[in-house]
Amino acid sequence: MNAFHIVNLTLIVALPVFLYFHVCSRLVFHPVMVSMALGIFPFLVGAEIMASEVGLSEKFFYFLVAAFAGCLSGRGLRKIAPNYEIGASGGNIDAHRIPYCAAVAVGAFIVVLFFLRRGVPLFSEEPNLAKIEIAADGGFVFTRFVRYYIPMLFYASLAYGFYAVRNKLGGEKVWVVVGSVLLVFFAFLGYKANVFAFFFWSACFVGLFVRLRLTAALPFLLAGVAVSFRVAMALQHMTFDETSTFIFDRATRGGAAGFVYILGHYGADEPFLMGEGFWYDLSNILLRLGLGPLLPFNLHELNFDAHICEKLVGHNEYKMQAGTLMAGQLYANFGLSPALLGTFAFFHLYVKFGNFLVTHRKSLIWTPVCFFLFQQFQAFMAGGPVVLTAFDTALSLAMFFSFYGAVYLFMHLPYGRLSFKVP
Repeated sequence: MNAFHIVNLTLIVALPVFLYFHVCSRLVFHPVMVSMALGIFPFLVGAEIMASEVGLSEKFFYFLVAAFAGCLSGRGLRKIAPNYEIGASGGNIDAHRIPYCAAVAVGAFIVVLFFLRRGVPLFSEEPNLAKIEIAADGGFVFTRFVRYYIPMLFYASLAYGFYAVRNKLGGEKVWVVVGSVLLVFFAFLGYKANVFAFFFWSACFVGLFVRLRLTAALPFLLAGVAVSFRVAMALQHMTFDETSTFIFDRATRGGAAGFVYILGHYGADEPFLMGEGFWYDLSNILLRLGLGPLLPFNLHELNFDAHICEKLVGHNEYKMQAGTLMAGQLYANFGLSPALLGTFAFFHLYVKFGNFLVTHRKSLIWTPVCFFLFQQFQAFMAGGPVVLTAFDTALSLAMFFSFYGAVYLFMHLPYGRLSFKVP
């Protein structure tokens, strides 16, 4: 066994312990820990398994060191003091409540109407069916709407419901009911929804409002895992063992295949792209927006992740994507040093932003937005083309505030009570 393989496995196992005791100050639902569990840690395991098989453990070791250094510098020396207060006045609550509820209701109605219009069953057995049907014939922007805008509105409504119950009725468990309903809704919505991720992110989001004790949350966690696993079994038509194997392979080896391919080929038998990989993503976005006939140059049919998937499987008729990650795209374009600097910078900002969510006073309008941005930080590292992720983020934020503002003006609510102040 390669010495670097043993060292890497040791570092990967030590990373959650390091994050839990040093970076996260033992906060159970710290966003950094949740995002590690949902995306980054499984990817690191899969990347090392595959890297050891093709003799790339030494190169991958440097990425792990950069990740540790970024987490350490991002944490800093200050002691984390959690702040569970929400910055809002009575008038501010009244100004926000109606637009949020109306926006969630209208958004959900649009999704249902669009699904029925396209002939996509809401409770589809095939999780990719709606994604393929909606994306066809100019549905690219709408897929962004479903995947990012709608969940952000639901988090906003969850924040309002939880805040109202905690401050007016004295209870703190309404999130159990709301979170369970949202879990089932997204699990069966008919598009490729990660039900495990949505469940844990919901628990993490609630953790921003109150100090959650693990013993109190354990029944909800166990119920959520059981429901999520059963949904996955139903969607894939698999047994328990088959589903377990599928989830492990998909989260580890499957997620890291594109990244390991890049490390092994670019700079060896394929030249570095010197920025062309990012042009793959941008031009693919322009093409999907229907701008191809208007531009005097050719656009790529595939984004960079789909391009790598084509290299891995030899074809890509369904335009599937391989996880190349931010570090992989940087390496394919510019080599090892920029990729390591990008990895360090990501983990530095990743920890700082996660601690910001926990330690700073929150406002009702900004909490779901900041939480969404942190989730997008993970997407930069653990899946999705970099430029497409940036586009999704900007589009989702624009839709969020545009739709919210339109409802707000329609209800003729007073401007003075609507606060957009950053916490």
